[in-house]
This record gives sequence, C-alpha cells and structure tokens, in this order.
Amino acid sequence: GHPEDGRPARVWGAGREAFGRRRGRPWEVPRFGPHALGAGHVPRRPQETVPGVVGAYAHPAAASGWGIVVVSLQQQYAGHVAQVLALTAQCPAAAYYTKWVIVVDEDIDIYEFNQVLWAISTRVDPVKDIEVIKNCWSGPLDPIIPPSEKGFASRAIIDATKPYNWYAQFPPSITIPPDT
Repeated sequence: GHPEDGRPARVWGAGREAFGRRRGRPWEVPRFGPHALGAGHVPRRPQETVPGVVGAYAHPAAASGWGIVVVSLQQQYAGHVAQVLALTAQCPAAAYYTKWVIVVDEDIDIYEFNQVLWAISTRVDPVKDIEVIKNCWSGPLDPIIPPSEKGFASRAIIDATKPYNWYAQFPPSITIPPDT
C-alpha cells in the first residue's frame, strides 16, 4: 500500500531494502524485504556484483510496486547498461510480475517519476533502446494474461541513459531555476 503521508517507499540496493513512513513509523515493502528474497539471492549492496549501481526503486503506483523497477546507474564501460537491465529483469526481487525495467543515469532522481519520464522522453530511441523479453515468470493475478498462459508474461527493458559511446558529447540537460 501507499504510505499515508504520500511519500513513496524507497528501495535501496537493487531491491534488497525498502523503507518509507506510515503513521510516523518506518515500514517495509514486503516484496523487497530479506524474507521475500531468501538468503543470498541478491547481494546486500549491488556494487558487490555490478559496479556503478546507485540505487533501485519500485514505484508504488505500478501495481503496488510490482510493475516497474527503475535503476540509477553510473555508467563505467560499454555494455554496462545492458548488463544491469538483464540482471535486474531476472533477479529474484524483480523477476516475479515486473513488466518494466528502466535504467537511468545517476543524474536522474529515480524517486521522482517525472524525471524518469523525462529521461525516457529525451534519452530513449525506441527502436534501439527498448527490448522485450518473452516468457518471463509472472503470477496468476495478472489481469492481462489469458487463463491458458498464466505464469508467463513479457517484460520490457528500457535503456534511458545517455549513449555510452558518445556520453561526453551528449547535449547538456536544460534546467529551469526553481524560482521561475
């Protein structure tokens, strides 16, 4: 559920820890708690497996956090984004039901969905940067899956980062001062 104070849950460490506030007390999103993952499935810190991962977030408006996972990444080598997309799409915390996995650069605040949409709108070439993985694990409660296909779903993985091969030449972001 959503925190009563309107602040979304924040998910750290590629889905390992979650916190938010409800009635003034911290609360955990069960899907991302250690009990939901089982021991050893996801490293306590994502940098132990893949360097450059800044954080991960499952937006609560997307099927209570099950539908979308956004990862913030500081790109360090060619193929880095593809590696993080593939690993995130199939790690235990995101493999069940998640339909959208999005990787953004570290300059995008993954907790502000308007910034994520901005990154998708300005840094994604749909033909190059969106892939669909078929026959992924899903649950029986997904309303879009026909009864005969329950248990399987597709997953879109989206590279919403500046292209690595011309990262330094990518046009700078235009910002509007907050007092405007």
